[in-house]
Amino acid sequence: MLQALPVHVSGLVKKFRNGVVAVDGLNLSVESGQIFGLLGLNGAGKTTTLRMLLGLVRPERGTILIFGNPVTPGAPVLKRVGSLVDTPGFIPHLTGLQNLELYWEAAGYGRKSPAIDEAVVLANLGDAINRELRGYSFGMRQRLGIARALLGNPPLLILDEPTTGLDPKQVREVRSLIGKLAAQGKTILLSSHLLNEVEQVCSHAAVIHHGRIVASGSLDDLTRQSNMLYLEVSDPLAATSVLEKAVGVISIRDEGGGIVVDLAPWMQRETIPRILLKANIDMTVMMPRRKLEEAFLGMLEENEEGEQ
Repeated sequence: MLQALPVHVSGLVKKFRNGVVAVDGLNLSVESGQIFGLLGLNGAGKTTTLRMLLGLVRPERGTILIFGNPVTPGAPVLKRVGSLVDTPGFIPHLTGLQNLELYWEAAGYGRKSPAIDEAVVLANLGDAINRELRGYSFGMRQRLGIARALLGNPPLLILDEPTTGLDPKQVREVRSLIGKLAAQGKTILLSSHLLNEVEQVCSHAAVIHHGRIVASGSLDDLTRQSNMLYLEVSDPLAATSVLEKAVGVISIRDEGGGIVVDLAPWMQRETIPRILLKANIDMTVMMPRRKLEEAFLGMLEENEEGEQ
């Protein structure tokens, strides 16, 4: 018998009352043991998607299965999911430990539990766990939120922007923690608006834009170099004119201070600097593009055009 996927989403749609479509026919599958990154700009539909996975928001239509079980508000299968979505709500005059104990007790377990000690150690909170929450930095609150998500040793973690508000040292610690949890066999679905975070942390990823998945796959596939180059040259207009006539150049577009050249699969990249040199055009930068980077930068460009 095949094991049910930790997350399987099909045809998911969510519209808000103002008519905005936040999630538009989204399909997503996360397999056991993956660190799966949902990459997108703010407003792309990441948080809405995660909230629907947790039964916090009802979709208009579509299917959500967690470990093969349909998700509804309060569904029993959600006990197998630890989550950090939105800013964690804690009681400021209690200590971090007291907050975890109250939460665990409210979930139907004993206030004193080895699960709490394990979560505190994993989140690396140290002595801060015995201080009142009002003295916590935002980063410490975020780590306490991760500790709460770890209570009960859930096999699936859903984390919305887990490194938001953290300083560089704390970011490294959280990324290391995510890696350790995955090594223990946990499946992790996290959202981020940071390309480098997804590249550094995740084994698989999907790019979400306007509520739709525009690229998805393993990081190896998504970061594999395509036959697309970013160039910075002394005269972009002249370079475009010359390269448009070259056999094997499929398309050229402006990007920032340079140009992006899409080559036919059979064309050697080394041909490009030779063509430019022959036309007396200086080239200062030539960088390969990757699928994940290309999809993400395409979103940024569209977003900038819409704000003009």
